Amino acid sequence: MSRTRASSFQVPDEPSAEERAALRKAARHIFRLYCFACGRATESTTTPERAGRCPVCGGTMVLELAAE
Repeated sequence: MSRTRASSFQVPDEPSAEERAALRKAARHIFRLYCFACGRATESTTTPERAGRCPVCGGTMVLELAAE
């Protein structure tokens, strides 16, 4: 078999860059930590060990998976 033969080598179809970016974004989890009392919130890709209390008002902090 000849090495110059291009018909035997096929490159698989790959998704576009936009499709790959959308897949990466969908695979990422964003968590939202917010205060139940005053509503202040922060978003992160990691969760804290302990939510603790709100540094502003002392209210209860709640952790949830943020909807995108």
